[in-house]
Amino acid sequence: MKIKLSALLLCSTLFLANVNATDKKAPARPAAFKPKVFVSCAGVQPFFYGFTYYPGQRVVYANGLYQAAQTNQGVWPNFGPAWFWLGPCN
Repeated sequence: MKIKLSALLLCSTLFLANVNATDKKAPARPAAFKPKVFVSCAGVQPFFYGFTYYPGQRVVYANGLYQAAQTNQGVWPNFGPAWFWLGPCN
C-alpha cells in the first residue's frame, strides 16, 4: 500500500508540475509573412495554357503576378506547388 501511495503521489506531482509549466506566458510569435501590397507587372506576359514554363519565369494571371517554381505545362498558376504568388498587379 505504501508503494502504491508513493507512486500515486509522484505521478500526481509530475502531472501538476507539467500543468503549471504550461501556464507560463508563451513567447511572442514572429511576425506573419505579409506580401507586398502591389507588384509591378509591366512587361510580363500573360499565362498561356499550352506553354511550358521553367523555374523563374513570371506570368500574369487573374491580375496577379506568379513565378514558376518548377518546370510545368498545363498547370494553372493558382493551383498546386508549381507556382509562387508574388502579389497583385498594380
